[in-house]
Amino acid sequence: LLTHLFVLAAATTSAFSAVGVRRCHGGAAAEAEMEPGYPRDPADPRRRLAPACARNKQPILEVLRAHLPADASPVRILEVASGTGEHAAHFAAALPHVAWQPTEYNGCAGPHLGAHQDLSDICESIVAFTEGLPNVAPPRELDAAAAVWPAAGEGGQEPPQPWDAIIACNVTHISPTAVTEGIASAAGRLLRPGGKLLIYGPFAERGRPLSEGNAKFDASLQARGRTWGLREAEWVCEVAKAAGLRLAAKVEMPEDKLTLVFERV
Repeated sequence: LLTHLFVLAAATTSAFSAVGVRRCHGGAAAEAEMEPGYPRDPADPRRRLAPACARNKQPILEVLRAHLPADASPVRILEVASGTGEHAAHFAAALPHVAWQPTEYNGCAGPHLGAHQDLSDICESIVAFTEGLPNVAPPRELDAAAAVWPAAGEGGQEPPQPWDAIIACNVTHISPTAVTEGIASAAGRLLRPGGKLLIYGPFAERGRPLSEGNAKFDASLQARGRTWGLREAEWVCEVAKAAGLRLAAKVEMPEDKLTLVFERV
């Protein structure tokens, strides 16, 4: 059962092998019947393929370019729930001045799947997509709802080095509210002053009816009884404000999605 969104440090990349499932919605039904999770890339079976990533990675990259510092190096970015690794590979390749830290979750991880993903399998996909990119670190595990994030450097004898940005794509609607609260709280602790928290995904907005597609998706999530569902953007802003963040931008994205950009005050 999904109680927290977890993301764990992989000590070595060579240990990543097994069958897993993914939290994103998508993937061919026939493939899912044969093996849980997203289909594998025929050209490299270590890689999992998420169709949504292929569609949204460039629009998200444009938001990153607009809101990340361009004159500093390296720009330290922590990605919550990196999934297949397609986002990390695309962003890190396009932004060579960033130092990208991917993370993932070990547990029930998808609105279309009831099983628990094998962390080593999904981390193997992240490694396969990002190998050869010198600015991407090995993936780590993280409990995004926890009060302490060892994956971000917390919990040691020395204070963690501040992060320039934290990014979470397609997380808030397929996790308990404690995960969104945990991400905002961590951003308030871990970001440098002026650092950015970027949250991408489908959202509800007060006083604005959902699109037909988002309404159907929200109903399907809520029917699963796991406290999933589209979060109100206004509620996310309230949670972020309580953590010491201000809304810097609300960016309309393709396919009725939003990117909420928060800045640490």
